Amino acid sequence: GHAGAVAVLDDDVAEDGSAFLVMELLEGRSVEALWQQRGLSLPGTLALIEQLLEVLEAAHARGIVHRDLKPANLFITTEGVVKVLDFGIARLREPQVATATQSGAALGTPGFMAPEQARGENDKLDGLADIWAVGATLFQMLSGQLVFDGDNALALLVQAATQPARSLGSVSPQLPAAVVRLVD
Repeated sequence: GHAGAVAVLDDDVAEDGSAFLVMELLEGRSVEALWQQRGLSLPGTLALIEQLLEVLEAAHARGIVHRDLKPANLFITTEGVVKVLDFGIARLREPQVATATQSGAALGTPGFMAPEQARGENDKLDGLADIWAVGATLFQMLSGQLVFDGDNALALLVQAATQPARSLGSVSPQLPAAVVRLVD
């Protein structure tokens, strides 16, 4: 119900039995594409993150945890509105019956996962995992690097599960101390 979440207009089942969603058409670019093409200023990046946090505040108030925040899942419309994409692995924060597909499964993108998410501790995931991903997103956008340094997704997953995050200041010492503290 928040303007920063992509609107789902309809859902149905196709003739072959597959479910589908009809979503609003967006015009603009992903944050990842903008960042890779021309970069974003520090004030522009922080303004974007402020909009993202407003969307998360609304989602978390309704018990929804996104679980896969990253620059590729953030979109800036031609009007400058940040839209959060891909709530595909989001879940309601409520007690659930454990099943084989849920138990111990780490869902998300390793470079942006909170430690408890990387460890597959799905019963411990709450809005703080999304906040961790916001920090990891800021880390990448401001430094050009991921929080952890690894050659592949598995290495990033292991580090996220077992190692403390490095400081943004260790890779971008030119950033203002207040921004480094915010991200750290």
